[in-house]
Amino acid sequence: LPFVDMFNHSGDAGFYTREGGAPVQTSQVFWELKGPDHEENATGRWVMDVKSDADLEQDEEAFLCYGDRSNDDLFLHYGFIPVHNPHDDAVLFQDVEEALEWFVAHQSGSGEARSPSHEGRPHGGEGESG
Repeated sequence: LPFVDMFNHSGDAGFYTREGGAPVQTSQVFWELKGPDHEENATGRWVMDVKSDADLEQDEEAFLCYGDRSNDDLFLHYGFIPVHNPHDDAVLFQDVEEALEWFVAHQSGSGEARSPSHEGRPHGGEGESG
């Protein structure tokens, strides 16, 4: 939505402070999407209302929170990465099954990581010394 994209993002303030308090949302505006049947929508079309829950001064910039999104999501969809983002993540596995497959593949009977030369053969098997 071109107009809503004009608002700058304001995420959580105070997350990386020495006091260590809970993050505080710093945005002053929010949007509400209303369908054609919504009681407050007489247009017969989809409407987006942008509202403020703060008293804004004339010419004061209003900020919108784009949501609790990771850095890659913010960059991909909005073209920026915030300096501090408590909602950033790093996906190591897509699901538990993938994590378990990785775990099993990297285990040996002794609990050590299996080397490629032992693939498919137990440690101490035929043709191996030791």
